[in-house]
Amino acid sequence: ERLYQTRRMLNSILSQSSGKAAKSLALEEARRWEAKGESSRALTYGEVDFWSFAHILHQAGVTDATNFYDLGSGSGKAVMIAGLGFGVKNATGIEIVPQLHTCAVSRLRRMCESSSPPTRTALKSISQQPDDGSKVAIFNFQTEKEDSSTVASSRITFILGDIFKT
Repeated sequence: ERLYQTRRMLNSILSQSSGKAAKSLALEEARRWEAKGESSRALTYGEVDFWSFAHILHQAGVTDATNFYDLGSGSGKAVMIAGLGFGVKNATGIEIVPQLHTCAVSRLRRMCESSSPPTRTALKSISQQPDDGSKVAIFNFQTEKEDSSTVASSRITFILGDIFKT
């Protein structure tokens, strides 16, 4: 049930801003890099298919104790599937393209504002803060477990920055 609710919520948000728009943002940034004489190979963009990615996470044994990282998280779809669909402890997306980072943060914010997150999950807080020149957006959720007696906390974090810069 949780995956179906997450899928409905993502579809609603994605219909407002398609993967094609996110791909266009990545292509624009690649052109800017090439104009500066830098290689744009690192900016290859692709969207995950919801059910295929959910199947991969299931086969990998992802649980609410899992820490999930997506390096080059783009518009955040994989991070949202892991965080909201599977309720992982921490789902973190790291993106180098500012426009894609902004897209991911605004998608998740709109999803939280427009409808309630998956069954028994509540958004507890959102914080955005500078972190050594990077932008960080943290969404904290609290989920009531099936037995209704325990509560699990999960966090979705989007980070803008080049983690390999020295």
